Amino acid sequence: MIYSHHLRFGRVRKVGDRPVIGLALGSGAARGMAHLGVLNILEQEGIPIDMIAGTSVGSMVGGAYAAGMSVKECMKVLSTISWGQLVRPTFPMRSLVHNAPIISFIEKHVGKRLIEELPIPFGAIASDVSTGEAHIMRTGSLAHAIAASTAVPVAMRPVNYQGKHLADGAIVHPVPAALVRSMGADIVIAVNVCPESFTKGAARHLIDSLMNTIDIMSAKLIKEELQLADVILRPDLGFNQISFKDADDYIAAGEVVTREAIAQIRQKIAAS
Repeated sequence: MIYSHHLRFGRVRKVGDRPVIGLALGSGAARGMAHLGVLNILEQEGIPIDMIAGTSVGSMVGGAYAAGMSVKECMKVLSTISWGQLVRPTFPMRSLVHNAPIISFIEKHVGKRLIEELPIPFGAIASDVSTGEAHIMRTGSLAHAIAASTAVPVAMRPVNYQGKHLADGAIVHPVPAALVRSMGADIVIAVNVCPESFTKGAARHLIDSLMNTIDIMSAKLIKEELQLADVILRPDLGFNQISFKDADDYIAAGEVVTREAIAQIRQKIAAS
């Protein structure tokens, strides 16, 4: 769980009478490309995003957007991504791969940015492998925070950052609604790209099995945390989460579910 000592509660100045809107982007590996579709429609409809919290792939998409990349730029870069750009084999074999290359990848596209200096307030979540607790990253290197938040347990080596050994935030907060609420959001829009059903047959390989296990472990946590959201977006996605080859379909699914929710979002804004 997120405890009070994990969070930095603060006041966020409203623009006129408009409520502060926060976006919580959840974990889900390649399915997280749906977050790009969500951002695209929110931008087209003029729905402002005042702050973003991200877990795992949500930290990658949210961090890039918070750093100032446009939705089109994010789509161009992230929708054509491959695992070869993000990970490499480890030696000696303490895990299958490590995701140090993701640091170079992020810095190539947004620079060596500090979270506290981003144009849009941003927070990422990782899990402390020593304690099992959430580790909230509201300051420090954006690229290192994303690397920590996306480090899949067993498959990837934990990331040593901020004095801790950190792994994928999906273990503790797969959809970071609590974090973005604590950052000062009046309205929380949460995007859940994890499946609701797990009847999908045998895993094809080890990584698939690991990701399926994380999905199952995350299900209860997601249900609890979504109670803190005002609007919940759940794109209609398939089960594949390893390959990025379906990125365009995931983006389209994110666009569809967001269009359907625009009226609800406007009602929440008007009522706040």
